[in-house]
Amino acid sequence: SYAFRRCTNLETISVFREINGSFGWTSSFEYCLRLKHLNIPKGSQYLYTNEVSFCMSLNSLTLPNTPIYLSGGAAQRSALRFVRISQNADISKTGPFNYTEIEEFDFSAKSTSSNKFFIECKRLKRVKNIEGCIINTNFFYGCYSLEEVKIPSEQTIMYGHGFNNCKTLRELTFPKGIVTIQGYAFYNSGIGKFDFSALEAVPTLENTNAFSGTLATSKIIVPDALYDAWKAATNWSTYADRIVKASEYNG
Repeated sequence: SYAFRRCTNLETISVFREINGSFGWTSSFEYCLRLKHLNIPKGSQYLYTNEVSFCMSLNSLTLPNTPIYLSGGAAQRSALRFVRISQNADISKTGPFNYTEIEEFDFSAKSTSSNKFFIECKRLKRVKNIEGCIINTNFFYGCYSLEEVKIPSEQTIMYGHGFNNCKTLRELTFPKGIVTIQGYAFYNSGIGKFDFSALEAVPTLENTNAFSGTLATSKIIVPDALYDAWKAATNWSTYADRIVKASEYNG
């Protein structure tokens, strides 16, 4: 642990051979303020908690094309903008990239159901290949620049604060398996179009605050056959004036 911690003038690290086990440990490169790029060598099995946290010049992180496990908080609060990650990476723990400068992320790695995955990644605009993952509690909390995201087909619950303060996100389309929407799910977001037209039953809305702070002009698009039941359902009735039939939506 702490091998290079607070080596504030360290800019580059080169490893020319495959290793078997760990490249560093907890907080190994924490506060290496001038470190710009880090290539984790082939054979590394872990990226530990806070290993590259507070690396305020870190622009890119490249992970090997071999199995590697990312601990929670591994790169949090760094200036990290680009991550190259393979399908062999396990990113199932809480928030390895919270509070970073990441702009785009590719979920080609193993499925994750982590909480708090991108908390306040304020530059994050889009994510790719999210199918197979679960958008859990606080997943995109404070991702002010998020422009587009696909809700995975496996998703059944829209978890609390999942899209809290996603100010730039304009629409969400929900898969037919959604059965529950938790409190504060879309709180204070900029979403103007909530498309539930694929659903076959009215989902449970646990609390009206799921839509608190969203645009007063936002529309909740529902299947024609469920229109009346949706408007009358518990908590949904609060937003009856926003609910429209899919066949009549022309936004």
